[in-house]
Amino acid sequence: PLHGGMAAHTTMVMGLVDAMKSDLATVGYNDPGYQALADSVVQDLTALPKLTGSAARKAEQAHLERVQRLMGAYETAVAGKK
Repeated sequence: PLHGGMAAHTTMVMGLVDAMKSDLATVGYNDPGYQALADSVVQDLTALPKLTGSAARKAEQAHLERVQRLMGAYETAVAGKK
C-alpha cells in the first residue's frame, strides 16, 4: 500500500502533475478532459490517507490507474504538438 510512502508519493505526483501542466501550457494544449483527470489524481492524494483496509487498496489501485492514464494522455498530447 501507499500509506507507508504516501508523503513521498504525494511529492512525486504533485511535481509530475505540475511539470506536465507547464509543458502543456507551453505548447498551447488545453483539454478539459485532461484537466479533469489531473484534478482527480490530485484529489486522490487528499482522500487516500483517510482510507484503510480494502477501501484503501481499491482506492490506491484506482489512483495508480488514473496516474497511468494521465501520463498516457500527456504523452499523446505532447506527441501531437511536435
